[in-house]
Amino acid sequence: MTSSKPPTKNRPIIFLTGRVHAGESPGSYTLQGVLDELTNFKSEYSEMLLENFVFKIVPMLNPDGVSRGYWRHDILGQDLNRVYENPDPKFHPTIYAVKRLVSKIMDDPT
Repeated sequence: MTSSKPPTKNRPIIFLTGRVHAGESPGSYTLQGVLDELTNFKSEYSEMLLENFVFKIVPMLNPDGVSRGYWRHDILGQDLNRVYENPDPKFHPTIYAVKRLVSKIMDDPT
């Protein structure tokens, strides 16, 4: 998410994620507030943020755990916060994908 105006410089990237622990529902409300503000195009604050930063947002990293009402674990009974170092694309697809995306952005932020 960013401004529709052409960038005047390379803008820093702000990467936000939510709900790696399914029971952290307050995180969803917080992220919803961030999205509401960023998409309030009448807000000078929003305009300033979107003109100066690029936002990459993944609202839910553990959709299986959330949909089943689990607290910390995914459908396989794993705490996804413990697999960031070496996520398996088969067993931890969301963590694997986000980690690859962040690595790609760090290698080439344009």
